Amino acid sequence: MDDAAFLTALRRESDALSTAARGHLDAAIPAVEDWTVGEVVVHVGQGAQWAVHLVRDAMDATAALLALAPDPDVAVLGEEGLLEWFDARTDELCAALEEAGPDAPCWTFAGEGRARDWWRRRAQETAVHRWDVAGAAGATSPIERDLALDGIDEVFELFVPRLGERLAGDGQTLHLHATDEGLPEGTGEWTATFSPEGVTWVRGHAKGDAAVRGPASDLLLLLWNRIPAGRLEVFGDTAVVDRWAARFRV
Repeated sequence: MDDAAFLTALRRESDALSTAARGHLDAAIPAVEDWTVGEVVVHVGQGAQWAVHLVRDAMDATAALLALAPDPDVAVLGEEGLLEWFDARTDELCAALEEAGPDAPCWTFAGEGRARDWWRRRAQETAVHRWDVAGAAGATSPIERDLALDGIDEVFELFVPRLGERLAGDGQTLHLHATDEGLPEGTGEWTATFSPEGVTWVRGHAKGDAAVRGPASDLLLLLWNRIPAGRLEVFGDTAVVDRWAARFRV
């Protein structure tokens, strides 16, 4: 996906999240214990504002957190007020990203980086939480294929290194295989190796101790512990998949 595609996805997923939340703010998020739709709306909106401070205002992570306004109170704003607040945060973020451009320097989870990292990160974050909210509202729909494929890359590129020793193992391997039709050549397969030194991964076909097959959206949601492995085809040592579910906590 290119930079423009991430910005398009960010807008699409934000709008869909806002729409799905309407009338369901008190509904429980099935995949995340003790979290409601209203709390997800606030979480994503505040995350958008945090990214604005990072990109537009050139703050570091701590300064950007301290600059956040208090969480909006739905008891005061009501549903319409909360969703208006959320939509305004989306507008502000999209405007800040466009104005800065993808090459603007800023703080990222990987250290000093470029604003394009937040084009991607906010699109991915919002897509997974849109899925959460839609599910709570009884209207789950998958994450768009190319966005899900990139999301799997992002898990391995960004979050696996951050977890470090938590994911270390004894050489176990996990292979993921997306089954979507029309996949671009060279995409849709990943193999991760869990060694004592940490996790390494490669794209492409390989045999793993465990293999999981399914649509890219389901593979991404599995990695984020949103759906159980039983929703996909699992082959080989299921303990490898269970180990990921137990240890991947971001």
